[in-house]
Amino acid sequence: MAAQREDGKVHLYIFPRSPWAPSISSPCSKVETFLRLANIDHEVIETLNTCGSPNECVPFIVHRDQVLSDSKRIIEYLTTEFEVQLDDNLNRLDRATGAALVEMVDYSMSPTFYRIAFTLHPSIATAMLSKALGMPRVFARLMVSHVGSRMQSRLNLAPAGALTPEQYENEFLRDCEAVEQQIGDKPFLFGDEPTSYDCAVYALLIPFVNMKNYAEVSDVYLTVAQSPILVEYLHRLTERAFPDLEELMVATTVARSEVADSPASLDLDPEEETAMGDEDGRVIRLAY
Repeated sequence: MAAQREDGKVHLYIFPRSPWAPSISSPCSKVETFLRLANIDHEVIETLNTCGSPNECVPFIVHRDQVLSDSKRIIEYLTTEFEVQLDDNLNRLDRATGAALVEMVDYSMSPTFYRIAFTLHPSIATAMLSKALGMPRVFARLMVSHVGSRMQSRLNLAPAGALTPEQYENEFLRDCEAVEQQIGDKPFLFGDEPTSYDCAVYALLIPFVNMKNYAEVSDVYLTVAQSPILVEYLHRLTERAFPDLEELMVATTVARSEVADSPASLDLDPEEETAMGDEDGRVIRLAY
């Protein structure tokens, strides 16, 4: 990291690219979206090794003498260090609303998003990890089970762990409706220009418009994927922050497909994978 500290760039460490999003981790996608919207010179390093992170989680950044983790803390640092003006035109009410939206995304919507993918419909998580990590699907399913079991144990200790699937799916849809109401007929959350608060919403929801038939596996996912307000909003943000997103996703799929699509992958259709994985009851954990 010595050379990285001296070149002046922000070096962002993230979990690997997703076939549906900038990263398989929405907090990682959130920070990269912010860096792009703020036009900050940066380099993205895909990794599964988190030893260099202060909290052993991604995302984390290296910038000069600073090594920072936690997406909220990173964005606060970048805003100050680079005098970012994304939020300069927001009033106090806007900022309070934005902060509440980010809290909702990070601590309500994001856990539910992954809970659905790893508990109710493991085919979604299996497909994502298989393509992102370039591993046969049978190994991806094992990874879903292993990571998910640890997360499920933590969920069982929290109030959210007591919710039925119907309850947490309904909560997720209510949260999405709140985002729709905030967007309304505006291009972005607070007007004609994106803000730092848009980064969290975009990072969580962008997979919906790219996962295609996998969205059909879940009624909740499909509802979001067919929301005109959310889909158009996500397309607008993609044009602003990730005009190369399709290239990134295609490169990920092509580069890793030879392994993921090998005979050992037991290439099952979504319904078959779901049937095999439902009994695992797993959820993935991501650092916020």
